[in-house]
Amino acid sequence: MAHIIYPLNAGKALINSLLICILFNIASFNVYAQTDEERSEMGKMYLDKMSQKNKKYTTIKTTFTITIDNKQENSKNDYNGVLLAKGNMYRLELMNNITFFNGNTVCTWLVNDNEANITDAEDAADAAIGPMQLLGAYENGYKMRYMQDVKIGNSNCVEVDLYPTDRKTNITRVRLTIEKDSYTIKRIMQQGKDGTSYFVNINTFTTGNNIDDKEFTFDPKAHPEVEVVDLR
Repeated sequence: MAHIIYPLNAGKALINSLLICILFNIASFNVYAQTDEERSEMGKMYLDKMSQKNKKYTTIKTTFTITIDNKQENSKNDYNGVLLAKGNMYRLELMNNITFFNGNTVCTWLVNDNEANITDAEDAADAAIGPMQLLGAYENGYKMRYMQDVKIGNSNCVEVDLYPTDRKTNITRVRLTIEKDSYTIKRIMQQGKDGTSYFVNINTFTTGNNIDDKEFTFDPKAHPEVEVVDLR
């Protein structure tokens, strides 16, 4: 695929999982009737291959839609988001909040509240981990398994499940649906112990964009109406 607190309890786990998963591209493979060990080894082999490729990206821009399905509250809501990444910097727009990380400080702009909170990277360690650094997180944090071939529209895809090794986390499973021909992610599903599931559909994914470093720092002069709360 992973923190900032967002409305509707989307939470830290969702954001980091999102940043991890939308950067994964997994090559196609056809395997049938494998043992669990074979499924795990096959999944890891292709994740390793694509991770090495993706780490060469200098910049990333992706747009996505998140559906939050809360079984306990019997509610389902859709939210559109945008992620820009460059090196260890990123800018994430989601749920009327914009999070900036410029490598040194994290700023969360609560758009509806006209408030921006600034913290040092060490005081927001999880949020300060850039998407590029998360590319290899699965190597230590997840067990993986190829599940099945599926078809989404006209696209031939595979499903790969990731299970966190840390049983204390709220995440029980992350399922990646990957298009075979392009090795791009079509959909992400994350299940939580609290009964809430997150479905992420990737709308666009481009690399090599010319992104100015200024995009990763909140500019208070450009938004004088916003109250800046410095928590450093």
